[in-house]
Amino acid sequence: MAFLNNCIVNGNTASLGGGIISVGQITLTDSPVTGNSATGSVLVPSGFGDGILNNAEGQTAGTASLTRSPVRFNIATNDGGGIGNAPGATATLSDHSDVADNSTTSDGGGIANGGHMELTNSDVEDNDALHDGGGIVNQAGNTVALDHSKVKHNSPNDCSGVVPGC
Repeated sequence: MAFLNNCIVNGNTASLGGGIISVGQITLTDSPVTGNSATGSVLVPSGFGDGILNNAEGQTAGTASLTRSPVRFNIATNDGGGIGNAPGATATLSDHSDVADNSTTSDGGGIANGGHMELTNSDVEDNDALHDGGGIVNQAGNTVALDHSKVKHNSPNDCSGVVPGC
C-alpha cells in the first residue's frame, strides 16, 4: 500500500504508467499528477496509462483513490492519456480530482477504463484522443459512475462505451 500526501508527480517518462504504475493499493491526497508520458517500447509496446496506470496483476486487484489530486497534461502513445484503469482494477476520484488536458494517440484521452471507476465532484474535460473516447473510453462489461461530475469539451467525443450520464 502506498500513500502520497501533498506530493507532485511531474515530468516523468516510462513505457507504462508514465507518472505512477500501481499494482495493489495507492492513495493520493492533494497530489497532482502532471506532465508525464508513457511512450511504449520494443519490449512493452503499449504505452498505456500515462499519468497513472492502475493495474491488476494475478490475484492482486489494483485500487487507486484520488482526493483533490488532478491528473493533467499527460501524454500516452496508447489508451489512457490521463488514467489507465486496467481490467479488474478499481479507481475512485473525488473532490476535484479533475482529469483534464491529457492526450493519447489511441483511445481514452482522459481515461481508459477496463475495470470499475467512480468520479465524485471530479470533471473530465479538454482531453484529446486520436481515435475514440476523448474524455472516457469504457471497455465493454466495465463500469463508470459519475456523481456530480461532468465530461465535456473532449475530442473527438466525450465518451465511448457505456458511461451513464455522459
